Amino acid sequence: MIGQELLSNKICQYTLDTFPRSIILLGDTGSGRHTLCNDIADRLKIEKVIIDSPISYDNIEEFTTRPTPYLYIFNADVLSIKQQNVILKFLEEPLNNCYIVIVCRVKQQLLDTILNRCQLWTLSKYEKDTLTRIVPEATELQLSLASTPGQLISLSTIKEEDLYYMKDLASKILSSISKATVSNILSVPDRFYYGPEESGKYSFDIFLKFLLQTSFRNVVEAVNSTCYNTYMLTEELFNKTFIPNINKKQLFENYLMKMKGQG
Repeated sequence: MIGQELLSNKICQYTLDTFPRSIILLGDTGSGRHTLCNDIADRLKIEKVIIDSPISYDNIEEFTTRPTPYLYIFNADVLSIKQQNVILKFLEEPLNNCYIVIVCRVKQQLLDTILNRCQLWTLSKYEKDTLTRIVPEATELQLSLASTPGQLISLSTIKEEDLYYMKDLASKILSSISKATVSNILSVPDRFYYGPEESGKYSFDIFLKFLLQTSFRNVVEAVNSTCYNTYMLTEELFNKTFIPNINKKQLFENYLMKMKGQG
């Protein structure tokens, strides 16, 4: 797997008897986490089960009593605290015939009790030249936003003018929000979708990258306390979007009002 040779080689060193019973696979969206899960299942010669719906303690009992081994894959993006506590019960049971992989973007998505019971495997960072090798038609603007091949491929489906619109909007917000009216400020979040794609709206997740990128550049270029405070607020917004089931639109509205007050 291009860019993840270290983990690929690590997987090849294990057998069914020596493979860790529970791991966290840490990497950004589109980094190849699920591809590596496929490699694990192939290496161990077992079936994989992707858990994409809520599970109960009864499910855990069923998993742990199956006569043949399975690889169970959980996605931290959709795990509530309640669901994590169910998985914690899973981790506390003798894991006969059970191998668990939790794919995760940032460690803050998971309870400390889960982190302490799993091995942490981190995907390597993709360098720009590696991304260009994987997606040779990528533009400089796309490369400035993407940190993984999957993100780059996703960005290639978005019109270039839409990307430039979001980039310009991020700059305008950071430079002139203090002069805008409250009604104008609160109309901005309506321009984005925060879950499934909506026609006529822009991706909030992509816009947030522009916002973070621009606020950081302002700190580097201006080196003043206002720009630094703005960057810290923007970084806080970015980090909070990883909290399971968080209302991103409400977070963004609160952020904009804090920015208005700061100005």
